Amino acid sequence: MLIRWAGLRRPSGGLLFRKVMVGPSHASCTTRTAVAASLAALLLCLFGVASASPGDQSAEYKSCLRRCRGINCTQEKQTTFRSGQAWYLALLLWDCADECRHECMWHAVDVLQANGKPVPQFHGKWPFWRFYGIQEPASVLFSILNGICHLWMWHKFRRLVPPSAPFYAIWKGQAVLSINAWFWSAVFHARDTPLTEKLDYYCAFSVVLYSLYSLCMRFLGTRSTWLSVSVTMPFAAFFVYHIQYLNFVHFDYGYNMKANVITGKFSLLNSIGWLSWCWHHRRRGYVWKGIIVVFILDALLLLELGDFPPWRFLVDAHALWHLGTAPLPLLWYRFLIDDSLYELHTKKNAGKVANGLQDWFFPGDESTSTPKDVQNHGGEFAAGQCTSCLNHDETGMNSAGGKECSRLRQSISAFEEEREWNERRGGEKKEKDRNSCTLPAPRQI
Repeated sequence: MLIRWAGLRRPSGGLLFRKVMVGPSHASCTTRTAVAASLAALLLCLFGVASASPGDQSAEYKSCLRRCRGINCTQEKQTTFRSGQAWYLALLLWDCADECRHECMWHAVDVLQANGKPVPQFHGKWPFWRFYGIQEPASVLFSILNGICHLWMWHKFRRLVPPSAPFYAIWKGQAVLSINAWFWSAVFHARDTPLTEKLDYYCAFSVVLYSLYSLCMRFLGTRSTWLSVSVTMPFAAFFVYHIQYLNFVHFDYGYNMKANVITGKFSLLNSIGWLSWCWHHRRRGYVWKGIIVVFILDALLLLELGDFPPWRFLVDAHALWHLGTAPLPLLWYRFLIDDSLYELHTKKNAGKVANGLQDWFFPGDESTSTPKDVQNHGGEFAAGQCTSCLNHDETGMNSAGGKECSRLRQSISAFEEEREWNERRGGEKKEKDRNSCTLPAPRQI
C-alpha cells in the first residue's frame, strides 16, 4: 500500500488530513460537460449531465479515490475533518469527498505524466491549480473582468444617453442580464456545484436568447406597443418553459442537446443579423464598431472549438475565451451609445426640420405643406419624409429637396464629430449636446 503526504501537495492548502492511502478501488461521480455555444457571445454549459472523462476512469484515480474516502471520509472522521479545515475551503463548501476527488486527480496526473501519457480531463474539466479553494482562478478573474467592463460601460451609457432615447430599455435589459451572467460565471468557475452550474447555465442562456431578442427589436422598432409585446412574449415563454422543464419536470439529455443546438442557431442568426443591419446602415459613421465586435466574437469561437490542456495548469482555451471577450463591451457600448444618440437626434429633429423641408419635398402641394396641417398632425407626414432623407432615400424629391437632404446629413455628421471630440476632451459639452441636439434651420437655395 502506497502512503503519500497529501497535506502539502498544492498551494491551495491541499488536503487537511495528512496521508492518503492509494490502492485498488472503484468510483463513480456526477460530472458536467462543457460545450461551446455562441457566436454572440457567451458561455453555454450542459448542466446536470452524468458522463465519464478519461481521467476519472483511470485505474490510478479510481484506486486513490476509494482508499481516500474509505479512510478519511467515514462518519467518525467527519468531525476531525471539519475542525481542521481551512476557513476559505469551508466557505466554498469543500467537503471530504470533494477533497478526495481533488487530491486523487493530481495523483493520477502525476502517474500518467510519469508514464509519458497526456493530461486527461476529470469529470469533464481539465485539472487546474486550486487557489485558496478557487477551482479555476484564471476563468474567475476574467469573468469578473467581463462583468466590470459591462458595469463600467453601462454607467457611461446612462451618463450619455437619456432614458427617452429609443431602445434605452432594450439596452438596459441587455446590460443587466450580462452583468448577472458574468457574476454567476465567476461563481461557477470558483466552485463547481450542481447549483452554481445551473445558475451559470440559466444566466448564460438568458444572455444568448436576449441578444437575439434585442436584434429583433432593433430591426422592428419600439413605436408599436402591440408589436413589442408580440415579439417579447414568444422569447419569454421559450425561456421560462426551457428552464422550468429542465429544473422541475425532467432533465432529458436529448431535449437539452436539442435546446443547445437551437440556441447555437439563434446565436448564428444574431451574428448574421447584426452584420446585415450594419451593412444596411453602413453610411452611419459608427457601425464599424458593431461589425468589429461581431467578427471578434466569431473568431474567439475557435478557442472553444480547439480546446487544449491548461498551460501550467492555469489557463486553458476557455479561460482565454473569457479574456478575449472582456474588452468587447468597451466597443459594443460605444456602438450602442452612438446608435441611441443618432436615433434620439433623428427623433428630435424630425419635427423641427419638417416645416422647413416639406416645401422642398413637395413644392406647391397644399394638402401636405400647410403649416396648419403639420401642426394638427404633429408633423408626422413631414417627419416621415425627413427620416427618408436621413436614410438616403430621396425618391419623389425635386433637386432642391435633394440638396437640402445633403445639407441635413452634413449637419448631422458635423454634430456627431463635435460630440465625439467633446468626449475626448473630457465631456465638457456633453450635457449641452445631449439636451439640445439641434440642427441649423434649413435655408432656401
